[in-house]
Amino acid sequence: MKQKNSLYALFVFFLAASYYFYDYFIQVTPSIISEELSHFFQISPAGFGLLGSTFFFSYALMQIPAGLLLDRFGTHIILSLFACITACGLLLFATTHSFALALLSRVLIGVGSSVAFIASLSLIAAWFDARYFSSLAGALQCIGSLGSIVGLFPLSLAIDHFGWRPVLFYMAAFTFILAACFILFIKEPKKTGKKDSKKKTPIKLSNYLKTILKTPSILGIFMTSCIIWMPAGAIGVLWGIPYLEKALDISSTQASFIISFFWIGNAFGSIFIGIISEFFKSKKRLIIVCFGVELIALLLWIQAPLLATLVIETLLFIIGVSSGMIALNFSQLKRLVPSSEFGGFCAMNNTTTLLGGALAQFIIGWFLSHYYQQHVTTLAYQHAFGFLPIAIGLAMIITLFLKEKAHPKGLYQSNDLSLANSQT
Repeated sequence: MKQKNSLYALFVFFLAASYYFYDYFIQVTPSIISEELSHFFQISPAGFGLLGSTFFFSYALMQIPAGLLLDRFGTHIILSLFACITACGLLLFATTHSFALALLSRVLIGVGSSVAFIASLSLIAAWFDARYFSSLAGALQCIGSLGSIVGLFPLSLAIDHFGWRPVLFYMAAFTFILAACFILFIKEPKKTGKKDSKKKTPIKLSNYLKTILKTPSILGIFMTSCIIWMPAGAIGVLWGIPYLEKALDISSTQASFIISFFWIGNAFGSIFIGIISEFFKSKKRLIIVCFGVELIALLLWIQAPLLATLVIETLLFIIGVSSGMIALNFSQLKRLVPSSEFGGFCAMNNTTTLLGGALAQFIIGWFLSHYYQQHVTTLAYQHAFGFLPIAIGLAMIITLFLKEKAHPKGLYQSNDLSLANSQT
């Protein structure tokens, strides 16, 4: 393709990546205004947990349908349409006084954001030579993590100055501008060469079920992927800021700055773990090491009231780095399944990963409401976060029993881990 690696290709990449950046930016917004939302909608911690998790649930469940829509209608149309859906969700959230409509708005935002990562990957594959895919996919994940960093501290300052409703209006307006840019400036690459006369055999659901039955380790990978992203959903996205506000008696702006170290670590870990994995013959051993480090860091981080701020920030950085091991799970999956089914299994694993974040958010909110009702203390948060180390320990045990034998028709020859960097 003549236009590959051109300035236009770079422009398309950064334009699409800006939506993925914005996706992470939007994810963390409720945590900054947790107290305001709880008072405004008169909701319990369980209600706030539900409000936060609806984004992840809708985002996760749309992964496979979004991929099919992108293949059918093209990236520029779907990106523009879904960005408009996100903008409408933000407008609804900014104007509603109903908790039910607030939930609906979060669903719309989750649906609209669901194409950000896979559309960006699709454009990378279309406009760049294959040798650039790994580096650009890794850069894409870093851009997403930077979105969370910007969506925490700077956004907190903006909300303190303007109020949360006006800021949401500005965010909606910016999203509509992005939608217009997608439809105006992103073009589908021209297909060259003759069409393949052979029709591709459609992949049936039964094929995936047969592969899972033959290789039960696939289910183990799905389970551990779900657990890997639980700390991100619970700490990095929703509950970390309210906990630190309570535990350290600080403002949301100060807590946002501290939590941003999780996302700095995640951006670093997304690339670093992929690099060091090349020195491990067994990816399973590296995954277990990452789980072990994360388990210790989580146990210490939960004791935040006893720790210095610098120690808390360091622990969050370590937890963020460890969360980058999700790339290794995709690498394991790539070894276990036929190449013809990898795309489907990749979407399934991405879905379970995102569901892990949603479940963690909901579980903590339910626990706080069920056992502590309106009297949420620092100890209550510590008890609620207690299930995370247990889940990490369970994931370590599951990983011990995973098989690493490569499928004869798999993609195990490839060392590309960057497809895995799909946190939402």
